[in-house]
Amino acid sequence: MNGDLEEFVTSVYNSFCPVAVEKKLVFTCRIPHQSLYMYFDRDKVHKIINNLLSNAFKFTPENGKVTLSLSVEEKEGRQYAMISVSDTGVGIPEAELPYIFDRFYQVRNWEEEKPGSGIGLHLVREYAVLHGGKVTVESHPGQGSTFIVYLPVDLKPEGEQLETLESDFAESERTDETQQEAAFSSQENNDDRKRLLIVEDNKEFRTFLKEQLEEFYQVLEAGDGEEAEQCAIDKNPDLIISDIMMPKVDGIEPVSYTHLRAHETRHDIVCRLLLEKKKNKKKRKEKLVIF
Repeated sequence: MNGDLEEFVTSVYNSFCPVAVEKKLVFTCRIPHQSLYMYFDRDKVHKIINNLLSNAFKFTPENGKVTLSLSVEEKEGRQYAMISVSDTGVGIPEAELPYIFDRFYQVRNWEEEKPGSGIGLHLVREYAVLHGGKVTVESHPGQGSTFIVYLPVDLKPEGEQLETLESDFAESERTDETQQEAAFSSQENNDDRKRLLIVEDNKEFRTFLKEQLEEFYQVLEAGDGEEAEQCAIDKNPDLIISDIMMPKVDGIEPVSYTHLRAHETRHDIVCRLLLEKKKNKKKRKEKLVIF
């Protein structure tokens, strides 16, 4: 999609300003006040910046600094837009830097401080590569980190590539729940795939699981056990993948309900409770339940 990257980055900066005030961080934006029109996938670039800023805000202490920058630089005869996010946070040990973009990898000091899913930085790299770009990082423990994303300015999708980018953006803009429900209802009548319910309060991880599995299943989503229980009542899924510890109702309750429904309807349901790390024992717990 062709658009003004300068205007786009500025809008993302403005959306994070209230969070910076709440967390008592000095949040600045260094952007040349001139338009930078280029092809880019708005949804994916938004996720790139969102992930980098979210990490910076999460791991930078009160009164620390976070800076979002945009500039243009020529490398090897090609111009790149450079989106940079720097912070004065906890930093990353040098030994960990080669692995931080690997899927599910979690930096040790980050994990002890505020655990995440280990997916965010992996997606940042994947989305940068999809644009023909790359991402670099420089970090020092106790001093902070700087991530720089390089996106080619001359990127011009053609044919199917352009249609795919525009299709992805249009899909990301559909936030109306009624439209989503109607779309699902029309599809499910003609779809003989098994229904899979993903129950996970981490939206980033939930979205990742959905993207990986929706090719093979009709994927349903729930952000907590209470929502999952209602979804199980309404949609009667064949398979449930659920986190254990979540807000409102934990992952055990929907599974218990599903157990009763399975006996009432004689409908075989597989429930998998997964990936709950105990803080003290540092041990992952996983349980497979088949009804």
